[in-house]
Amino acid sequence: MLPALGTPVDPYELSPEELRQVATLVTNTDDPVDHEKEQRLLIEPLCHSWPAPAPRGSNKSNVLFWAAANVGVFFRPTDFLVPDGFLVRGISGPKDMSTAYFIWEHKRPPEVVIEIVSNRRGHELTSKRVKYAQWGIKFYIVFDPESRLGEDKIYVFELIKGKYVRRTTNDLPGLNLSVKLWTGTYENCHGTYMRWCDGQGRLLLTGAERVALRESELVFANERTKTAVAEKDRAIAEKDRVSQLLDQTAAERDSLKAELEAMRAKLTAQRLR
Repeated sequence: MLPALGTPVDPYELSPEELRQVATLVTNTDDPVDHEKEQRLLIEPLCHSWPAPAPRGSNKSNVLFWAAANVGVFFRPTDFLVPDGFLVRGISGPKDMSTAYFIWEHKRPPEVVIEIVSNRRGHELTSKRVKYAQWGIKFYIVFDPESRLGEDKIYVFELIKGKYVRRTTNDLPGLNLSVKLWTGTYENCHGTYMRWCDGQGRLLLTGAERVALRESELVFANERTKTAVAEKDRAIAEKDRVSQLLDQTAAERDSLKAELEAMRAKLTAQRLR
């Protein structure tokens, strides 16, 4: 049955044939995954350290979000990609993290997708870029750790009037997020990674980094407490020393006063003879 004239068409609605295809979809395989460590480093800090801002027009303070790696994003049952990571607000990730993201179920695409370049055959800057733009994904990030596609290692695109425009900075307006290159050790592996930062450029920490930071703060606070106690003890000791000096000075003064009184009495007695 055709929709009545004037009835808005849902761009995400599936046809009866597509609905039958959904029942036979395979969304999880045992295929090997490239860049697993990089994927985890992109997802973990969001879960531990990102206070997701509310979408425009919402006054919610506690915003749910779904950040996942190596999970299929389906626009149609036969039209899908498996990005290295994606992010969307307002949706809580399922307990079964292998579940795909079906755009027709959520009535909107992810807000951010990330692709990590493994070789020149991934089409990250060509066909994938076109498809993600067609799906309406606001931000598209490409991380090219080996600079296989050009001189740059990070590409951040924003969807403007249906087309991706590369941003001159690596921030994502409206999400209080940005990305940058970071050289350090993650899961005992030293290297250069792409990391999330907040809108001010401060690194979003992993769970282990947050624990280490807290432990460092506790050690610092403990040292400050020890220093304060030691300073207090020194102040008390100094006060006692000063008090002893004052007492000693008072005793010496009283002794001198007594000697002077004795001398005066002796002189007075001599004059009276």
